Amino acid sequence: MPIEQVRLGLPSSFSGVEQAQMGLGRLGEIEIELREGQANDALEALRAGLAEKSLRFRTEVKPAKSQRTMTRAWDSIHRAEKQIKAAVRSYRLARNSLEALGAGENLLNQYQKIQKEDLRMSRDVVEENRVGQHSSELAWFWRLD
Repeated sequence: MPIEQVRLGLPSSFSGVEQAQMGLGRLGEIEIELREGQANDALEALRAGLAEKSLRFRTEVKPAKSQRTMTRAWDSIHRAEKQIKAAVRSYRLARNSLEALGAGENLLNQYQKIQKEDLRMSRDVVEENRVGQHSSELAWFWRLD
């Protein structure tokens, strides 16, 4: 098996009892810090992917006049969707690991679960000067520090 495909035995892959038996307490704390960084990186990639998708939709899909330009525009949308899905997978892995490690409640409240409706772009961001903007609200990860 290639070394790149070997799974590491991180503390999050063991139960709490097994972690205690093996004395992985300090390593678990270190992994929590690493997973927090992974979650932050994934959320940054998610925000960038959503912004890219909305920009492409507005600048390429809407003004497309021919079948050829429409196909190219939708290809760029699909590439942005792949980036979004990869970021969500990475974030969910980090959050699940944080749960398995017994991270503090305040940390888990900060890194909430991503729901399908969170991945929709608010029209306030996409369309400036839209009527009724005050009624829309951005997903929680747009308001993180």
